[in-house]
Amino acid sequence: FENNANFIATMCHELMENPDVQQRLYEEVLEVRDELGGKPLSYEAVMKMKYMDLVTSETLRKWNLAGFTDRLCSKDYDLTDDDGNIIFKFKANDYVWFPIVGLHYDDKYFEDPESFKPERFSDENKDNIKPFTYL
Repeated sequence: FENNANFIATMCHELMENPDVQQRLYEEVLEVRDELGGKPLSYEAVMKMKYMDLVTSETLRKWNLAGFTDRLCSKDYDLTDDDGNIIFKFKANDYVWFPIVGLHYDDKYFEDPESFKPERFSDENKDNIKPFTYL
């Protein structure tokens, strides 16, 4: 339950820090409540909450629940810089650890990464996210 509790706490923190986001999300929740007309909340109703999804994704980007992810190198691989110079040589069966926060807070991948901007995950903007940089 710890991951869920941490996620809820960080989302609440971001909503408190960003009252405009909080208000927009609140309005979406009220719309869904009104559409339900007194019926209990359903999975289908939650799935219609597009802005909730944006806020959830941005919360997980900014406050990722896992510090690292790892991979097992399947073959020898040379990591090079933009000029083609070898930075590091990976060997087959090496374990490689990736700090997720390093990707999520790199302004090369996320403009103004310190700011809480759910719209970066909108349908209009999600194609601007480089694949494999949001984990």
